[in-house]
Amino acid sequence: MKLLFSFKSILVFFISVMVFVACHDDDDDDIKPENNAGEDTENIHLDPNIPIDKNIKIDENSSFNMRHFITSLNQISILEHNSLYYDHHYYDNGLAKESFIESRCFGEFKQKIKKFVHNYDPNGVIVSSNVYPLDEEQDRISKNRFIVYNYVYDKDGYIIEMHRVEGDSQDDSAWNKYIYDEKKVLTEVEIYDNSEEPFSKFELKYLDYENFTHANYDNVPLVSKLTFKNLQYEYSYEDDFFYNDKNLLIRVEKTNTYTTRESEPNISTFEYDDKNRLANTNEYNQSFKKIYKYSDELLSMDELDKDDDLYMHTAKYDKEFFQVSSCVYYYDSDDSTLDYAVSKVYDKEYCESEYYRIEYYDGEAINLNLLAYAVLNREESKNKHKQVDYFDSSNNLTYSKVYLDEGGFKILNNKGEEINESSISEPWYPQLSQKSFMIYEVVNNMDMYD
Repeated sequence: MKLLFSFKSILVFFISVMVFVACHDDDDDDIKPENNAGEDTENIHLDPNIPIDKNIKIDENSSFNMRHFITSLNQISILEHNSLYYDHHYYDNGLAKESFIESRCFGEFKQKIKKFVHNYDPNGVIVSSNVYPLDEEQDRISKNRFIVYNYVYDKDGYIIEMHRVEGDSQDDSAWNKYIYDEKKVLTEVEIYDNSEEPFSKFELKYLDYENFTHANYDNVPLVSKLTFKNLQYEYSYEDDFFYNDKNLLIRVEKTNTYTTRESEPNISTFEYDDKNRLANTNEYNQSFKKIYKYSDELLSMDELDKDDDLYMHTAKYDKEFFQVSSCVYYYDSDDSTLDYAVSKVYDKEYCESEYYRIEYYDGEAINLNLLAYAVLNREESKNKHKQVDYFDSSNNLTYSKVYLDEGGFKILNNKGEEINESSISEPWYPQLSQKSFMIYEVVNNMDMYD
């Protein structure tokens, strides 16, 4: 079944809505993309970083209004994402050119995971958006691919339908319908898939709703309860949200409502540091908890097993949220002592979204000891990377694995002499060799698409 938003996305919708508001920051970067909308000579816009409040009539039942487009998009576009994200828009003379799903809960570390490029018709109406993935899990190939969201508006210019078209397909039968109240606050989302009736829906209630107003176009109310209903399979749940005195999300309680049996709610908790940056999370739908550590240049995200507090994975990011490294921890049979750890190191300039170096460690998770590392040899032959070099902890070359055109490989020692791989006695070599083979495979496959 084709869904505008995946089931996994639906399950994590509740966190997105909350932190979207809690982490909002109004600062805009000075970015002015090329204008692909018609020039508005009749309405001179005084502030280029505020959307124009002007209606463009489409037909008797619909209009386009840039400010109302932003207001409605802010409320609906985060449905696909888990926690910590909201829409950040970039304008040119009051016209939205690009929007990003962006985090503001990591302070100075700016994470952007999805990019919207808005498409205008000759009348200045945004008819669709091209949407590109930007997160570190996507390789370079996927960045050249995108999906398209086609919009339908009400008479006031708010988005009431969003149709998804993926790849070369023209099929837009997967779509969402958005329902607002008299304040133009989103109260229901109906999800369709090539049918006249919705197969699922969301219902939303808000904190301090009586005093809420859209006087600020970029303002979104805090959700107090989210109800999800699968109308085909009679599955449903409710999420209740709790905040601290700074309106930061601190707790979510999920309760299944599709059964008559009593059940305890699943609970997620969120804690922040003194700079309102996310410090740790303990989410009910994951087997680990996350701890965030900040330095001047790097953000470290540690994933720990919930039960035993064993380190499972560590990722480090720079201020542009480029993933600098990713470390996985391996334990012995009793799951108590670290056996070894392998870290992938990424190179922004050389190989944007794939690692080029693997490091092998022993010791303790919080005090690792580097034993050796492998590096992809950057010399190319016939557009293929043919060699992986192995170094000890003192940066001395120990071995090289050279891949042959006819298949297979040969091993060279540090003098360039061919040796038998079985003669290598270093305890780190088997694991490091196995892991480093991924470098050769991944990068060579990427070269096929360059």
